[in-house]
Amino acid sequence: MKKVNRREFLGSAVAAAVGATLPGPLVFARSNRTRLGVLAPSHCALPVVWAYESGFYRKMGLDAEVVFSASMSELVKGLYRGDLDAAQLVTPIPFAIHAGGSQFPGMPVIVTQVLGVNGGVLAVSTRHEIRKIGDLRGKRIGVHSPWLVHSFILNMVLRVYGLDPSKDLEIKIIPFEQMAGAISEGRIDAIIHPEPLPSLLEHRGRCKSIFVTRLFWENHPCCTLVCRQDRLGRDRRLLRDVTLASTIAGLELQHPARRRDAITRIHSAFVPYGKVPLEVLLRAFQPRRSDFYPFPFQSAGRLLGRQMKIQGVLPEGIDTGRLVQDVFRSEFALEIIREAAKEVPGSTVPADVNREENVFRLGA
Repeated sequence: MKKVNRREFLGSAVAAAVGATLPGPLVFARSNRTRLGVLAPSHCALPVVWAYESGFYRKMGLDAEVVFSASMSELVKGLYRGDLDAAQLVTPIPFAIHAGGSQFPGMPVIVTQVLGVNGGVLAVSTRHEIRKIGDLRGKRIGVHSPWLVHSFILNMVLRVYGLDPSKDLEIKIIPFEQMAGAISEGRIDAIIHPEPLPSLLEHRGRCKSIFVTRLFWENHPCCTLVCRQDRLGRDRRLLRDVTLASTIAGLELQHPARRRDAITRIHSAFVPYGKVPLEVLLRAFQPRRSDFYPFPFQSAGRLLGRQMKIQGVLPEGIDTGRLVQDVFRSEFALEIIREAAKEVPGSTVPADVNREENVFRLGA
């Protein structure tokens, strides 16, 4: 593993967005205490990056090491091996890991924070006159991982609009680094993807956005902060301090003015984000397109768990309600967000671990 400082680091997701290559996990901060794995320049990595850049980890007495990995599969492996104390994972993956089955070897894990909410965009090739969801009939939609929250939302949206994902169109798995080429070459007609890639491709004239996932499921979780369950008993204080720092960062990013300042600072300080034009990042991460409310609501977990069960990616017979209770440690997170809100004026604290989930249909 090569270690570099944060201004020299070349991020993994840039390989998809701007053509950079990444040979393996790289590190921008050194510590013997805690290692946190993320992908960048994703919007969900921002709370961890901002907690590091703004000194929140240091204020918690932590000397955090943040590891940028080449893929989410590497982050999963880091948790299995114990190389990472916590990692950014798309929300369906910790449920699948905890449940076990053919896709993932079983391992008890917990979620202490939602890193990002919303953030998904359905963008269509500028080669086509696709203006609404119904126009996707017969088209090919690229998704870089079937485990993306946005992939599950896409299946929900298509069925609401009368389209059968298995018959009326084709959903193709396209690796990060091939997504832009697949659109340009006509191998796919649209993508469903978290920001900032859709905004970057739109900036380059290759795509146009027709749908943001928030419009179907408002404030849905995107990625979460995940650790092995045994860390809660063994290193509860450490886990609490890590989550508190990144929760404070998430609450700060939720404020539009502070978000703009933080993104501008991160853009100039970290190469993965600096490779994307600042104007693109500001558009991609604008409020109500990509957001950061850090609380893991049980109700959101249950809704996603039900959809995962419908699509057959959870073991048959599993109790999704119990699964969500085991994985989403909402009571633990509630204590943390109450404390974090004291540090960020204007922040709100959930009244309960559940909420009314706003899932609705737009006019076709």
